[in-house]
Amino acid sequence: MNKKLNCFFIKIQTPSTFSISVLVILLLVSCAISCTKEKPQDSGTLGSETDINESITSKTIAASTSENLNKGSMESKGKFRFYAGYYHSLSIDNDYIISRMNIETPEPTIEKYAIIPELIDDMVYINFYYDGEFLGRDVAHGQKRYLVLGGIGFVGLYDETNRFVTGAISRGFYYVSHPSKAIASSELQEGDIIYRAENVVNRSVLQPWAVSGSGIGEKLTFMTDERYVTIFRDFVHRYNQIWISNGFVDYNKPYLYKYNNRVKKIRISRGGPDDYVDFELEDTPQLQYFPFGDELLTKNDKLIIEILEVYKGSRYDDTCINFIITGGISVDIDEE
Repeated sequence: MNKKLNCFFIKIQTPSTFSISVLVILLLVSCAISCTKEKPQDSGTLGSETDINESITSKTIAASTSENLNKGSMESKGKFRFYAGYYHSLSIDNDYIISRMNIETPEPTIEKYAIIPELIDDMVYINFYYDGEFLGRDVAHGQKRYLVLGGIGFVGLYDETNRFVTGAISRGFYYVSHPSKAIASSELQEGDIIYRAENVVNRSVLQPWAVSGSGIGEKLTFMTDERYVTIFRDFVHRYNQIWISNGFVDYNKPYLYKYNNRVKKIRISRGGPDDYVDFELEDTPQLQYFPFGDELLTKNDKLIIEILEVYKGSRYDDTCINFIITGGISVDIDEE
């Protein structure tokens, strides 16, 4: 700024009044042009889109431990920020939700809304008046209130029916998430409702997998979905990372999260006595990321998650996991 001002003063020291007038006009025109071309910016806590995207991608791919990876979503009590993006990105903090469509094109579509946030029993809700397009054609304009679930590489919005409305994933996340099926050592049944293992691989609708009691020693077993194996029959799939949304998460009943047990410590293995790694989870429903190596499994093996410790519920002795996203890499069979 000082350089520009110095240059301006040097110019106006010339004796020609006409030159001064022309210079002032040119400066005003230049300023007007630059202002009209300026793109909407994120709020200060989010940083630039490029910086965040590169940061998330590098952490997802290169991190060897999960110790510091799961602390970016909730900065402190009452403050939060989420970001994920590839072709479509979503930025959410205490003040705004910003959607960018077609972000790898010269002219992305950007929608920015001021929000009123709510933090209720560890759940994050956002309220805003919607009059755009990023929520999809089936979503009417008007006042909206959504539950937010997010973490490294993923952010999603859920409505009052506990259904996924929209979301975004980051580049590194996009290339490693693969469909899986799950079976469990036990499943909790309450009346006509069975909290099945298959619930943990379905992040489109919020209903947890649950077991009766502390859950210690209970296991979830993941296998690559046969449809994925059929489509990519020339590749070997290797699990090497997971994302976990902990506890009982319900849009209309946020208190159920603390009422029930949540997982505190897990063991990930392929079934061998020495082939495992243990992780501790924070007590939050937001997604937590755990990398565990890229040579653990092939497509014909199993990924086993065992519960070792739990956070005790304040009312019920049932243990819940909201959903789990399995990640991995695909290797050409000829390279095996």
